[in-house]
Amino acid sequence: MKSRDLMELAGRNLREALLRNSLTTLGIAVGVASLVAFLSLGIGLQTMAMTRLQNSGLFNRVYVTPRPIGGSLRAADEEDAGEINEVMTRKHRDYHRSCSRR
Repeated sequence: MKSRDLMELAGRNLREALLRNSLTTLGIAVGVASLVAFLSLGIGLQTMAMTRLQNSGLFNRVYVTPRPIGGSLRAADEEDAGEINEVMTRKHRDYHRSCSRR
């Protein structure tokens, strides 16, 4: 078959199955639109929850305790924050060193 014959055949098939092609196209459009809507909703809800949690002030302090045996909790001070920062920096550096060796 020549390319002209193929084009005529394709055009005739599209005209004859117009309803099926239209419904297929509509279904794809609705599916893509719903996917975008649900992803946007999920990202929006995640952002809203994170903002509310950050503004609530619940995570402004870290309490570190060695399994108290009748003792009381105390808030971490600047010295404790410095020690935590040193440990985290050391762990971060060690992690990147181990990754670079691979």
